[in-house]
Amino acid sequence: MSELFVKSYIDEIYRCIRCGYCRDFARYRDAAYKVCPLREADTTPGFEPYSARGRLMLLRFVIEGKLQLNEKLAELFYTCPTCRNCWDKCYVAQTRLEGKYMLNTVEIYEAFRHDLFKAGLISPRHKEILEWTEKEHNPYLEKHEDRVKWLPEDVKQPPSRGDVVYFVGCTSSYRQKNIASATLRLLQKVGINVALLYGDEWCCGSPMIRIGHRELARKLAEHNINAIKNAGAKTVVFSCAGCYRAFKIDYQELGLQPPFELRHAIDLALQLINEGKLSIKKEFKHKVTYHDPCHTGRHLVHMRAEIFEQPREVLKRIPGLEFIEMERVRRNSWCCGAGGGLRSYNPQVSLTLAKNRLREAEGTGADIITSICPFCYRNLSDAIQMTDSHMKMYDLMEILDMVTE
Repeated sequence: MSELFVKSYIDEIYRCIRCGYCRDFARYRDAAYKVCPLREADTTPGFEPYSARGRLMLLRFVIEGKLQLNEKLAELFYTCPTCRNCWDKCYVAQTRLEGKYMLNTVEIYEAFRHDLFKAGLISPRHKEILEWTEKEHNPYLEKHEDRVKWLPEDVKQPPSRGDVVYFVGCTSSYRQKNIASATLRLLQKVGINVALLYGDEWCCGSPMIRIGHRELARKLAEHNINAIKNAGAKTVVFSCAGCYRAFKIDYQELGLQPPFELRHAIDLALQLINEGKLSIKKEFKHKVTYHDPCHTGRHLVHMRAEIFEQPREVLKRIPGLEFIEMERVRRNSWCCGAGGGLRSYNPQVSLTLAKNRLREAEGTGADIITSICPFCYRNLSDAIQMTDSHMKMYDLMEILDMVTE
């Protein structure tokens, strides 16, 4: 077997001092209590290997040759939504060594997943997703030719070239089409001649990174960068937190640097509101709570690029809307369980996490939960349906589309 890729993180792995903050952490002034949504949801036995500290110890055994790759190891490392809360609560991880944040647990786990993938230790479902994406450029087992069927009839047909490109993403193209439609309508309302890549848009590669197929992820990334460059774009807008993170973080880790500006749609929307180009004309008489996606929150904190305040500022600008925060928000936001490949690896565990987050949202007394990620939208919507909750799920771009003209 070739050299393990996870060995490139050996210095970080051995930096763990086994203090246990990744298992048990409490700072009540910040509503920071509990760390791992898996351990606290009774979805796993909760033993040491299900914590970051335990997983890092297992990796030491693997690196030292005391433990061989096996199916149980694969189960332990794939049963994780990579929410990055363990990293956020780790004091060692917040220190710098040679100018870099150390003990980046998500990067370490995903490096080891690459080794597990190389060893053939991935689930049948993940294998199916990878094979389909290689052929049809999406992980949803849908035909590539159907990628733009989400386009509503009531909008102007977007050009295929322009200064601004809307990168829709697979989830909004094939599943949460309502988010894609709302985002496009909103951009066109303010007169932005936003372009689409149409058939030249491929999966961003995020699911491939999460599963461990880095080669396929790089192939997709290279294609998307070239397609966007060929479209003449100076700015790329995303309504998907996962795609946004992929372009902003994963592409650089794959050795690629997108030569254009990257903007999440809600960040751009707030700018347009502040500039008076987007006017909120209607009331939205609902009690609303907001869920912070991991990919636009904790995953971007180390770059100082987190998107915490922008969606809250937008919500506060909408007349008639009563905004109510959940107890755990921003860096302490509780993961909905959709990410890290967990939804496709173990849907039952993933949806249990979503139900737990939904219960926290219900406790606010709000009737609507909103977010800025189609994958969070999907998991929380499924949890609402499964529990017959009184709440409704909207993407924040949908709400903005409803109240603007």
